[in-house]
Amino acid sequence: TFLWLEDRNGKEALDWVHRQNALTVAELQGDPAYQATFETALDLMTAEDNMPVGAALAGYVYNFWQDKTNALGLWRRTPVASYKTEKPEWETIIDFDQLSAKEGIKWVFGGASRLYPDFNRCLLYMSPDGGDASEM
Repeated sequence: TFLWLEDRNGKEALDWVHRQNALTVAELQGDPAYQATFETALDLMTAEDNMPVGAALAGYVYNFWQDKTNALGLWRRTPVASYKTEKPEWETIIDFDQLSAKEGIKWVFGGASRLYPDFNRCLLYMSPDGGDASEM
């Protein structure tokens, strides 16, 4: 009975989502701890000194990074030795904000699978508009 929700850009689905979001926001904001919790979470998520966490493969640490400047994010890497320093020097592999602007599609990073044993090739998973569908 909810098949109409499958059309994530359809008017009926979007109207329903907006109504559900309004109910949820009202419930959350009605909690006395909401504002302090929101501000703490926002501070943590936008802190410029967040430690980049990544996956180490074949001498590099790979990291997906989002901040105020890179809303859709950067997929990047740095040599393990550089990662261990106070200020790693990152090489951008894909800038999703630039790619999205160039192609006119909002690409959302969904991960990557690297080819064993050399890890010199990979399949990159990207979702157009952040939906469930992925393209490689």
